[in-house]
Amino acid sequence: MSKRLAGVYRSGSTMLWRKIKCYVEKEIDIIGVQREADKPAMVLIADNGHYLGGAFVTFKADKRQVL
Repeated sequence: MSKRLAGVYRSGSTMLWRKIKCYVEKEIDIIGVQREADKPAMVLIADNGHYLGGAFVTFKADKRQVL
């Protein structure tokens, strides 16, 4: 939730309070894949050789098999 500095909460819709989606797009390297039957694949990811973590990939089944 974001609001204008002078925005006071009032019930109902107002332009002072807004739902804002924050995200970043970045190209990263897949360094591994963890799979479980009938579940989305979880990829292990890195950036410039530094491990970042894992993320679920929700490709359709045929594309998941390629991973």
